[in-house]
Order: sequence, then structure tokens, then C-alpha cells
Amino acid sequence: MARYKNKITSPSLISDCLESILKVMGGEEKYSANKVLVKWPDIVGGLISKNTKPKEIKEGTLIINVSNNAWLMELGRFSKKKILARVRKFTNDNSINNIIFKLGPVK
Repeated sequence: MARYKNKITSPSLISDCLESILKVMGGEEKYSANKVLVKWPDIVGGLISKNTKPKEIKEGTLIINVSNNAWLMELGRFSKKKILARVRKFTNDNSINNIIFKLGPVK
């Protein structure tokens, strides 16, 4: 009778394990969205995070609520590429390929 041999590997972070499981199950977008929500101030910094709030990731597009028109213009025209690069780097997820800024609640 064949015996199952459990291969022992070095310890892994549970977040890494969950990420792998979610990728297999198709929940990677939700996992990335949650990561962005929780760590938003770390991704964009204090000033931007006080005036924005990530709402959702839909079909590879991160939708971000912005507090007013001035921030909407600033972020949409001058900071979009930089924020997208930081989100991708932080989440290690290149499936996020666009950002849409919208006026909406940020609290």
C-alpha cells in the first residue's frame, strides 16, 4: 500500500497561503480590493488618503471616490499613473490596469 509522504517546507505567511488559494478559486480580485482598502494610506500617503477612498475593483479597474473637484482633477490628470504603479507594486497584482476617480464619499 502506498503511503502519502507529506513534504515539509519552510513556514509560510498565512496571507501568502490565502492569496494562492484565492487565485485558484477565482477570488484574487476581491483579495486585491481588500488589500487596497485596508492599506490605502500606506499606498498613497496621508494627504491623498484623507481625500480619497477606494470603492471597488471591477474588471481590472480600481474605482476611487474623491472628496471634491479639485482632487478629482489633480489625481485624474497628474497622479493616475503613479498611483496605479504603487497599487500594482503593493498588491503584487498586475490585473489592475486602470483607475477611475469619481466624486463620492470618502469617509
